[in-house]
Amino acid sequence: MSKDDIYNLLNKYYNDKCSFEEKERLDRYLADHKVDDDFLINVMDELLEDAKLRHDYDKENVLLNIKNELDAVKDKTVELPATYDPKPAFKFRRNSRVLIAACFSIIFIVSFLAYNQLSKTATPVPVAQAWQEIATPRGQFRTINLPDGSSIRLNVSSRIKFRENFMAHATRSIYLEGEAYFDVASMPDKPFVIESNGVKTEVIGTSFNISAYPNQSNVYVSVVEGKVKVESVGGDDELYLLPDEMATWDAVQLERSDYDHELILGWADQTLVFKEASFKDVVKRLENWYNVDFIIHGEIKSSGYTAKHKAKPLEVILKGLSFAGNFDYKINGKEVIIHAK
Repeated sequence: MSKDDIYNLLNKYYNDKCSFEEKERLDRYLADHKVDDDFLINVMDELLEDAKLRHDYDKENVLLNIKNELDAVKDKTVELPATYDPKPAFKFRRNSRVLIAACFSIIFIVSFLAYNQLSKTATPVPVAQAWQEIATPRGQFRTINLPDGSSIRLNVSSRIKFRENFMAHATRSIYLEGEAYFDVASMPDKPFVIESNGVKTEVIGTSFNISAYPNQSNVYVSVVEGKVKVESVGGDDELYLLPDEMATWDAVQLERSDYDHELILGWADQTLVFKEASFKDVVKRLENWYNVDFIIHGEIKSSGYTAKHKAKPLEVILKGLSFAGNFDYKINGKEVIIHAK
């Protein structure tokens, strides 16, 4: 990553204009590089020079403030509010958060110096916002209750990411990878915004589903109640959706359509629904839902699988599929071995 890329991302990050992918990119870069005094001073000098504001300033005092903030971040214990699911799966990157805190401090100091005509007295800088992450592995669903009264039903193999101080910002921002059903509490003065694989979905209060798995070619936003705005992250394309409408994003454009409620939303009620599905899609869903791996021997009927199963054991589902696909199966721990007849 070039120096210009780093500075541009830091500025976008500080002003909350980074996409989720850009935040992850910056996070990974900072986690892999040592941040020392020389780096901090060089970044401050470069930013000041770019803004044509370079003058003498108390570098030692500025660095002392930054280090104090870094110590505060290191010592901070993050606890989830009691309103959340009691068994969330968190993945913290403490080192990354500390490094980002340093970069936030740099940008804040530059802004402060410009505003105060480059006074030599630096004020304490704010601690950067921490991010929380909740993830579901294969075979697990989870419901998260947010402080604003909203709830998120997280599908298998999915994750959400949000600011630690969720309600202290102009927007209630969520980042989604995978699939989730949202029931959003109405707050007209504080929109609820979800970013998922190149798509931003903005609501005030409504119920809807987003499917945006990393290995999925399209992103789907399906509205149950209310009205939502769906746009590409670049803002070049947007749609307003009403109940029973779905937006499909193929990385090029958004398209509006109707959708099958049972097929799209069945998972949120723990109902596994297949309609003319391919065997490949059936296997993928079963692996995610039941946390197993399929080993397939021979050629199996490739398409046309239609079935509905509500909270049934894998054995029951495989028994029905084996008749339709003309195969034998054996469940061996976390493996399902399939043999074509």
